[in-house]
Amino acid sequence: MRKSIAAIMAVFVMLFSFAGLVSAQTSSGKMYKAVEEKVSGDNYDYDKGTLTLNHVKTVHLDQPVDKVNTVQMAVAEYKTVRDHIFFTTHKETVAYDPDHNQILQDKTTAKIDAVKSYEHQYGDESSHQDSWKIMIFMFLILLIPGLITFIWAKRQHSVLTYKLENELFDDVGDKRYS
Repeated sequence: MRKSIAAIMAVFVMLFSFAGLVSAQTSSGKMYKAVEEKVSGDNYDYDKGTLTLNHVKTVHLDQPVDKVNTVQMAVAEYKTVRDHIFFTTHKETVAYDPDHNQILQDKTTAKIDAVKSYEHQYGDESSHQDSWKIMIFMFLILLIPGLITFIWAKRQHSVLTYKLENELFDDVGDKRYS
């Protein structure tokens, strides 16, 4: 019985593990390279290999705008790392011209209504700092001195306590009981 349940669960895991990878449209390799060049040029601390392009959409324009006939839009998510401690996740919308193999500037995208509606639909640029490592370091900064003090105080030998417990002071026993 256990083996059959484990086998059924394994089949479900195998079938549904790829559900997040399927999308309606994927970006081309040229678009990915162009966005990666832009991101690495804008951010010196870009963590290579973390770029993902989501919600890719291609729009064919009826009227060319600044010699642009086709626009591919995507939401680019990538991470930056500073000093191996400060991790930041960035999210921004990018517009790409596949005919000229370049990322479109803001002045060009402002003229295209489809890009405006896409940016409105998927949100503006945002970033989120992942501060879990910083919080762990701060916790350790508070915890370690407390642990050292606790261990050190337990092993500390007090001569005064020993002498008082064993009545080794001169005339202490006589004054206390008289």
